Amino acid sequence: MGDLYNILALISLGTTKNDVDRLINALEIISKRNKNKCILNNYSLKQINPIIEKNPRDAYYSEKESIEIENSVDRICGENIMAYPPGIPIISPGEIITREILEYIKVLKKSNAHLTDMLDKELNTILVIKEK
Repeated sequence: MGDLYNILALISLGTTKNDVDRLINALEIISKRNKNKCILNNYSLKQINPIIEKNPRDAYYSEKESIEIENSVDRICGENIMAYPPGIPIISPGEIITREILEYIKVLKKSNAHLTDMLDKELNTILVIKEK
């Protein structure tokens, strides 16, 4: 599991010393290979509290449209967007897409994070609730 700056490696009773040594070796190789490639600089990770406009059920059954992600600020999201791992939604159906959330999604895209659950896998567009 990981985020933009950290990884979490889990070991168990079945993990051998060789497994741990291989993990350490792989991390050292990754570190050496990428030591001059800090793309994120000082991006500050903080809790982004969602603004819920519709409950998830109503959002799920609402009519949706696909729009350019750049034009989605202040619209109601119509789909889940999550980074995996850990697989926790960045935004869910019924929540307002804020500038802060959009910027965070851009940072994740730029860092090549594995984003899942969106209709547009490139995340150039996003599903939003159709305005009446």
